[in-house]
Amino acid sequence: MNMNQIINELEENGYTFTNNGNEAIYIFPNGLMIDGMFDYGNRSEDHRMIECLMESDRYDNNFWDDVHDQLKVVRLVPETKFALISKGQELTKEQLTLIEKWGYDIEEY
Repeated sequence: MNMNQIINELEENGYTFTNNGNEAIYIFPNGLMIDGMFDYGNRSEDHRMIECLMESDRYDNNFWDDVHDQLKVVRLVPETKFALISKGQELTKEQLTLIEKWGYDIEEY
């Protein structure tokens, strides 16, 4: 799936993008961030929303590994300022720049 297809699929499922790293829940390799749809400080989107881009089911034991391996995303947790990546995942310059800019700590899992 190319980036245009990813954007179209996300938009068709009602998801939006943001430039605010304090309200993002994913960073794609090109720096595009998915909005967590915060309202009065509370996030309304769960990280499982990414399932619309995946062939595997979110209940599959390898789901998060598949998300990171196939989409190369960083999963952000704005509430705790953690940037979650899979073990050995290499980040792009764009991802690293945004993680640093918004003050996230990287955690491999």
